Amino acid sequence: MVRMPAMLVLLITAGGVVPHPASAVTNGAIGFVQLASPGDYVVGTIDPDGSHARQRAEGTSPAWSPDGSLMASISSGGPLQEQVTIRGSGSRIATHVLAQGYDLGTGSGMDWSPDGTRIAYTYQQQIWVMNATAPYDPERLSPAGCLGAWPSWSPDSSMVAYRGSECMDTGLYIINADGTDNHLIPNPPGVALVNGLDWSPDGSQFAFMGASTDGSGLWLMDSDGGNAHLLVESVEVLAPNWSPDGTQIVFLGNEGISTVYVDGTSYTVLRSGPLVQPKWRPSP
Repeated sequence: MVRMPAMLVLLITAGGVVPHPASAVTNGAIGFVQLASPGDYVVGTIDPDGSHARQRAEGTSPAWSPDGSLMASISSGGPLQEQVTIRGSGSRIATHVLAQGYDLGTGSGMDWSPDGTRIAYTYQQQIWVMNATAPYDPERLSPAGCLGAWPSWSPDSSMVAYRGSECMDTGLYIINADGTDNHLIPNPPGVALVNGLDWSPDGSQFAFMGASTDGSGLWLMDSDGGNAHLLVESVEVLAPNWSPDGTQIVFLGNEGISTVYVDGTSYTVLRSGPLVQPKWRPSP
């Protein structure tokens, strides 16, 4: 376990599900969100070693297509002006699908399904899904009246995990992509889930942020909820994200955007500053 200077932990979540083989991809650039000026968020990228920082677009909540050729994000500009935007090489598609990525603290987020067909995102603090190509046909996925945050697809694209609350016990929920069988995954023994989760590419583990008497920070657990253990202590805020090859995790730590191998070795700070929502890009 890597230990870091103690700091307030704000966000987390975890769960379990069936494994699914990962695609043969390698690790590309890492996307992130930065506050350029009050109310003005931009999406940038850095190489996996922290070099070559560059700005890509305005907005928040970056999500990459499975082949890494497209990036979806939520345009900023206030709750009534935000929408899902999809960018590729020299192209920009305004889908006019309303989304909510401006308030990062409520668990806004976006995740592209591993089969490439759908995108899960947040809108009005609920989980929604849309087609990745027109017609987009947005639909609310989380139960009516319930709050949802930090959507994450299962590796086989059949389910979405998210942090649910308000009309149900707060915790990690898994729901089928058609909206059926919404169910709570119990917290690991002695671990309190806060916010932020991600399935490993092979479906065998979850990375999440939690707190227990052993410490607060970045945790791993098996997909069935077993073998939970603290990987990096005192992670600051916001969700972790697995590298496409499944060997590393990028996360927002006390000192900035950081990476660590899944065995707890080679903890590295890539970039400091007010950066959030790290998301690893697949590179075929």
